[in-house]
Amino acid sequence: MQSSDMETTIHTVEHLDQPTRIYDYIIGRFPSIPTRSSSKKAFKKGLVHLNGKKARTSTYLKEGDIIQVLVKETPLSKPFPLELEILFEDHHLAIINKPSGIITSGNQYITIQNALPYNLEASQATDALVNPKPVHRLDGPTSGLLLVAKSKSTQVALGQMFEQRKISKTYHAIIHGKMNDMIVDSDVNGLGSKTIFKTIKVGRSLKNDYITWVQAQPLTGRMHQIRQHLAMSNHPIVGDKMYGDPENTKRDKGLFLAAVQLEFIHPITQTEINIQIETPSKFDSFFKREQRRWEKYHSTT
Repeated sequence: MQSSDMETTIHTVEHLDQPTRIYDYIIGRFPSIPTRSSSKKAFKKGLVHLNGKKARTSTYLKEGDIIQVLVKETPLSKPFPLELEILFEDHHLAIINKPSGIITSGNQYITIQNALPYNLEASQATDALVNPKPVHRLDGPTSGLLLVAKSKSTQVALGQMFEQRKISKTYHAIIHGKMNDMIVDSDVNGLGSKTIFKTIKVGRSLKNDYITWVQAQPLTGRMHQIRQHLAMSNHPIVGDKMYGDPENTKRDKGLFLAAVQLEFIHPITQTEINIQIETPSKFDSFFKREQRRWEKYHSTT
C-alpha cells in the first residue's frame, strides 16, 4: 500500500523511436529521477510502477504504457500568502482563478502551488495529499482556471483524464491580424498537437491593421501549445514576448491569453463540472481602445 506521505507523478508513453527499457526511459522525464543512480534507487525502493504494478528494470516499454513514480512529500513549511479566487472546492479537488504574472509551480517560493495551502481547506479524504497539487500548468503570464487535486486518487484520475482528453479546456486570446476559424494540427516541441480556433470578433488596429479575439480549444496539452500554434499561423498573441515580435507587444498589459472554461466529470462523485469565468476586463478595454484609435485616425485623414 502506498504510504500516506507519498505523492504520485504520472507519465504516458506516447512515442518510442526504438525499443527502450523503463529503467532508461524514466531518466530525466521525472523531476525526482535526473540520473541513472536515482533511477536505480527508485526501482530498489519500489517507487516505479508500470500500468498499476511495480515495474521491473528490464521491462521494455510500448506506446500507451502508464508510468507512475512515487515521491516522498513533505508539508510546505511556509505557504505563500497570496489570496486566490476559489471557484469550486470539495475534499477531492479545487478550481481556482490564477492571476497572471505568477508561475504555477517550480523551484521558487512565489508560486501558485505554494499559495494553495493558504487558500484551500484541508482535505478530509483518506488519501489526502499533504499539499494540494495543480494537475496541469498555466504559463506565468496566462490567467484563468487552474485545476487542483487535493487527494492522491484524484490526482491520478485527473492525470489520466487529461491524457485521455476527457477534460475540456477553453481559452480566449487577442491576436495580431485578421483570422478566420481554423484547426491547427502541427507538432509542438516534436510532439503531435492540435488546437481548434474560433473567431469571436475582429477589430481594427493602427499598428496591426486588424486584431482578432479568438476562442481556443487545445485537444492536446503541449507546453505553450496555443501560443506556438498561433505564432506558426502568423497570428501571435498580443503581448507574447516569446513567440511574437518583441517590438509589437503591449509591455504594460501582459499576455492576452486566459483560460475561461473547464468542463469534465468529477472523477470521485461522477457529477458534471462546468466552470466558466468572464474574460479579464483588459481584453475588452484593449479591443475597444484599439478600435477607437483606428477610427479617430481615419476620421481625420
